[in-house]
Amino acid sequence: MRLKPSSIYFSQDTINNYFKSHGTIGSVLDKIYEGTISINTIPMISICQKDGKWFTTDNRRLWIFQQLEKLGKCSEIDVGVTYNIPDSKFTTKNGGVSVSVRGNPGSTYAKDVSWRPSRGGGTGIWERYDDSDDDINYFDSDDFNDPDDDEYDIFW
Repeated sequence: MRLKPSSIYFSQDTINNYFKSHGTIGSVLDKIYEGTISINTIPMISICQKDGKWFTTDNRRLWIFQQLEKLGKCSEIDVGVTYNIPDSKFTTKNGGVSVSVRGNPGSTYAKDVSWRPSRGGGTGIWERYDDSDDDINYFDSDDFNDPDDDEYDIFW
């Protein structure tokens, strides 16, 4: 099945800013945008339908695909359908519309993200920039007790 990245929803509120084997999510985005690596380098994401919407637990990869879509470098992606996402993986508080990045994503080309400093001197959060409302949320890196969103996804 093929879907637009923008039609897939995040299952979690936050994502880590790096992959264990590939550096920051932004550096991967930049390499694909610049043509240094192929978009096909990123493994296919799995999706699950919940309440009539497609969600993924492959949140960092979805973030990259959605950024590439905004940059005009990706219109559709191949996805695999799964039938179960553990409830513990659903931490989104905004219906999966956007996700905050814990730490700097490290990208020159990322769209619609802005830095929100930490309240307590932690690493802070990169959030989707939305000027349609004046509500600004500040987070400390210590506010997140959940394990990395792709804990079973060692390589990606």
